[in-house]
Formats: sequence, structure tokens, C-alpha cells
Amino acid sequence: MGLLNRDIELRLDLTNWCNLRCVMCSHAYDTVPERQNKNSITIGSFTENFSEILPRVNIIHLSVGNEPLLNRDLPDILEACHTANIPQVVLTSNMMPLTDRIAEILTDGYVHLLHVSMDAGNKTLYNMLRQKSDFDRVVNNIKKLNSLKIKKKSSYPKIVFNFVLMEINLDYLKEFIDFSADLGIKEINCAEFRIPHNYQRDRLPFGLKGLPDDFDLLKQSIDYRKPEVKEKLVELVSYAARKDVSLNVPYKFNLNRYRTFNKKRLQIIHFWNKSKLLTWRSKAAFFISYLKNYLFFRKACCSFPWRQLIVNNSGDVSPCCTWFGSPPMGNINSDPVSRIWENENYLEVRKGLRENNLPRACRNCIVSMKKRHGI
Repeated sequence: MGLLNRDIELRLDLTNWCNLRCVMCSHAYDTVPERQNKNSITIGSFTENFSEILPRVNIIHLSVGNEPLLNRDLPDILEACHTANIPQVVLTSNMMPLTDRIAEILTDGYVHLLHVSMDAGNKTLYNMLRQKSDFDRVVNNIKKLNSLKIKKKSSYPKIVFNFVLMEINLDYLKEFIDFSADLGIKEINCAEFRIPHNYQRDRLPFGLKGLPDDFDLLKQSIDYRKPEVKEKLVELVSYAARKDVSLNVPYKFNLNRYRTFNKKRLQIIHFWNKSKLLTWRSKAAFFISYLKNYLFFRKACCSFPWRQLIVNNSGDVSPCCTWFGSPPMGNINSDPVSRIWENENYLEVRKGLRENNLPRACRNCIVSMKKRHGI
């Protein structure tokens, strides 16, 4: 059975650039001119570098931090994933570059899950946070996909909103729930805000159509320990449920609020709800892989190094998306992905997590500190 060997979650960027300059993203503070150094993975390089590992891939994310719809070879890459019979293909997009051709491909079943990055349900705040975007165009593109899905009687792609939760938009989250329900989007992932490593306040877009003069990203992190924040999130989760929308809020609020039994219960409920977004094949493969590897990572605070490969646009491989400032596991331009997966660097990270000798990148990570992926 092919699913027995589907034990890797592969994440890679198809491009090294983005068409937007969102205030919460490192692209907004990039000093390299936008017109320089643009690069995209071609179908040839995709086949050469990943064909060997694709039979082991359960879930493939064709975006890590850049915009995948800007890659001209995206249709061919999706066809390659389809030919490799990968159980779950995932895209994350701001939806601005969507074309009619890509919309047809997305709704033909080549992509199972589409994460749409939106942080507000009203035009003013959205355009303020996501510079160079167009609220109306994004909404129309989402409606276009929904119409095509109905026309084709297609279940795919399942659309989920990714909402970066900050002080500036926390009070607008209820409005966003209504916005999602009106569009027929049944899931909202609220991501914890992280300050970009290259943040420079003087590069923020202040002004009449931009941000308030006193805006500062250093003040946008939310303190989830505050009782009023916990209470607000509890109310919003309940409100979303009444709207038939699953609102995934940061784990901190759940884990700090309940005792041990309820912590585990809530983790399992969250895990089950997330599994609704998986195809049955990817769900089966994930659980088989999880059980096969459980004895190895059961004492670890995070299971990512046993099941995930992240490849950035320069070819560097890391075990998770928070591996900033730490040496990569390897580079696909030097070694095959399959060799990197079993090399000394990966083995050392796994050993450190099992023995609670955390690598530097893990010591302040919200995942390892909250044991979010070790259930």
C-alpha cells in the first residue's frame, strides 16, 4: 500500500519574491529592489530535485513565505504532483495574481487546500495592512473560485483564511468572522504575530491612506495571558461556531486556561477539526506515519523533525519554518533530499529534542515551548 510509505511533509517556495508589501512581513523591509534577483523554480528543476522524494511525500505545501501564483510553471508543477499521486497538495496565496487559467486548474482537483492570507474583512484596514493589494479584487477572485467549484461540482480546493492576529485587528476579528461566513469560508486560522527579523519602522507606510502615525510593529504582539484577551477569544470561538465557522486561535489561550485533562482534550479536538481539511488519503497516511514514528518522538516537545522538510528559494533545507539564524540541514543543490533527510544534522536535531537538549532555534519557539505538535 503506497500510503504506508507516505511519511514526509514537504514545504517549498516556488518563487523568491512576492507582489505585496504587507506590514507584518519581512518583504516590506527588504532593501533589495523588487525588480532584481527574481527567481522561480522551473518544472525542470522541480523534477530534478524532488522526483526521488515525491513517492514519500504525504502533504506538499507549494509556498512557505512567497507567492506561488507568480510562478509561470505552476500548472506543470501541479501536474507533476498529481502524477506522483501526492495525497494532499496545499497552496498559500494572497490571491492577487489569480488568472482564469489558474482558477480552472485549482478547481480541477489539482490543489486540495488553499490558504488565503487576509487579516481584515473591510477594505480600509485590509489595504492598510497588505500594501499593494486590492481588497475588492481578492474578494472577487475568491467568489470566482467558489462559482467554479459549484459549476464543476468540485470539493476542491477547500479554502481557509489565514489571519495574522495583532493588536490593530483583534477588535475586527468578529467582523472578519461575519465576512468569512458570507463568503462561505468555514475555517479561519489565526496566526500569532512575529516581528520580522529585518523590521525598520521608518519603512512603514504612514499617511492618509496608510497606517496611523503612532503605529509600531513592536507594539502589535498580543499578550494571551491577559484575562480580557482570553475571555474575548472564548467568546469569538463560540460566536464563530454559531456561524458554522471554525476559528483556530493560538494554543496559548487554550493551554493556559484549562487543567491537564482539558488541555489534552482540546488538543485532540483541534487536531480532529484540522483533519477535516485533509483528504482521506493524506489523513490515513499521516496517522500511519505518526504511529510508525511515535516511539521515536513521543518524549520530544515537537515532532516536526521526524515528518517535515522545508526548502527555501536558495535550496537550504530546515525542519520547520522558525529555523531562523541556525545552520541548515543541508542544501538540495549539493545533496539529494533523501540523503539530507537522514544526514547527521537531522539526526542530531532529533536526538536533542528527545533528550531535551534543544537546538538554538527551538529554545524560544512557541511550538516547542507549548508542546503543540507532540501529542
